[in-house]
Order: sequence, then C-alpha cells, then structure tokens
Amino acid sequence: MPDGYGIPPAGARPPNDEELKEAVEENITFDPWIDASQINVNVEHGKVILEGEVDSVIEKRSAADDAWDTVGVIDVENRLAIKRQGSTE
Repeated sequence: MPDGYGIPPAGARPPNDEELKEAVEENITFDPWIDASQINVNVEHGKVILEGEVDSVIEKRSAADDAWDTVGVIDVENRLAIKRQGSTE
C-alpha cells in the first residue's frame, strides 16, 4: 500500500507536462545542493528528463530526488553528467 506521499487529492486534475516542467525547475532552483543553471529539464508524458553537467554526484542525485518529489511525475531519467575535476568548461 502506498504511503500517500506525492499523491494528489481525489478528483484532482493531474498536472500537464508544462506544469510539471515548471514545478521540477522550481524544486531544483531552490535546492541549496544544486546549481540549477547547469541543468535542462524536459518532460514527456509525465516522465522527467534531466540533462546537463553538474559538479558532483550529490548534485546529480539531488536533482533526481527533487524531480521524484514533484507531484505528478511518473518517471525520471537522469542524464546528468558529472564534470571532470579540473575542467573549465
């Protein structure tokens, strides 16, 4: 039995892809562990796709966690790459 976390109230309309994209971007933006300027968010039929480069595995995992914590998300594909140490790109 699900714990109820992230489940909208009965009769609530599920968010569309654009609403999900905005919500995920907001969650990532306000996460102190993440530099959101390096992350691109796309949503296709409720599936969040994260792309870009981040500085650490903590940022990569935190971004995926923020996406999963968004009500209405049904899947997350984390394509974020971790920058190599010493890279200036």
